[in-house]
Amino acid sequence: EAETNQGFVAVGESPRGTSREMVEATLRDVMGRDLLATTPPTMWMSDGDLPQSYPFWSWQMQPKLSYLLMESLWLDAVGKAGGLPAHQLLGGAVRKRVLELLDAKKINIG
Repeated sequence: EAETNQGFVAVGESPRGTSREMVEATLRDVMGRDLLATTPPTMWMSDGDLPQSYPFWSWQMQPKLSYLLMESLWLDAVGKAGGLPAHQLLGGAVRKRVLELLDAKKINIG
């Protein structure tokens, strides 16, 4: 979770095994940007202009940052700035609720 310049708390997620260093570097990079002026596929492209096509994915250009964390933070922050839930940015909800299969907080491993 990170706070944007506009005061929104954006919540993101990264894949299992993502290092703390990668998470922190991604948070520093993403939170220093104007998220309303970019999109996840173009955020890490070196050229400021939009390409005619996407010959390769932008996350290949930033191997020490987490694309999935950046994308989820972007969706949450931009959705909150626009007063929309993140699913609206993805085309709308497909179900009213999600079945909870496992609650990690209820598991006592020790």
